[in-house]
Amino acid sequence: MTDHPETDENHPHDEFGSLQRGLTVEMIATRRYDLVTCRNDELISEVMERMSSTERYDYLPVTDGANDGADRIVGLYSTIEAAAGGGDAERIYEHSCPLSEEFLIGAKTRILDYMVEGHAKPVRFVVSDYGIVGIVTLSDLQKPPARVALFALITGFEITMSEVIESRFPCDDWMQLLSGGRRQKIKEEIEKSRSPEHDSFVQSLLFTQFADKSDILIESKAFERRFTKTQARKELKKTRQIRDRLAHANEYASLDPCGVVGALLELRQCLDQRA
Repeated sequence: MTDHPETDENHPHDEFGSLQRGLTVEMIATRRYDLVTCRNDELISEVMERMSSTERYDYLPVTDGANDGADRIVGLYSTIEAAAGGGDAERIYEHSCPLSEEFLIGAKTRILDYMVEGHAKPVRFVVSDYGIVGIVTLSDLQKPPARVALFALITGFEITMSEVIESRFPCDDWMQLLSGGRRQKIKEEIEKSRSPEHDSFVQSLLFTQFADKSDILIESKAFERRFTKTQARKELKKTRQIRDRLAHANEYASLDPCGVVGALLELRQCLDQRA
């Protein structure tokens, strides 16, 4: 339900901003009619037994158990507590969290905005004009729209890195900030592109990789306002690893995508201030 100015795509690549605005949490949420729920008057042991024969969920929406068939959601129960061996003989309402605005997020909220708060608020009820229409959790970040949102953010960031390097280092002076091995490799690729059989040279910077651009900007202290060199190198390495896993449709949750999104937005702000 909140909006985060730090995730606004108000940088030179408006096409990325338009894309992000179109990738909303309702696209990855589990729909209301597909939710596995429990009643607030049920025994915890009964709920856990019922779940043993179905897919396991870390969070269950809690309904009021009314007999009018309305099935109103009134809270949220974490099965993690029960799995740890506590409260089996007690009722769900004794351990559930009552419904409050901290658990709500608008259906049209951008996926990136949800990810920014992902650590603090990993599960949110998705609401629209019709009330609660679904639920979104960190596991939903494996779905295609979330992957597209994250890949687009990283791609836009790499383009921004290139533009900052171009503006700050005329005449390919940026090469001096790379290792001897990388300089040699890039020069070989450039010479190959200039050969008669290829004739495809455009500019030297296009032959760099994500890691090269990261090294250039780190060594030129582009991120020093908010990050030490060690911190920037660590965050950019994780960003590159996530980018590679996304490109190959692999699992990437273990690389802390929510943390990477937060760091990447800060890194981009550093570059925007330098541009």
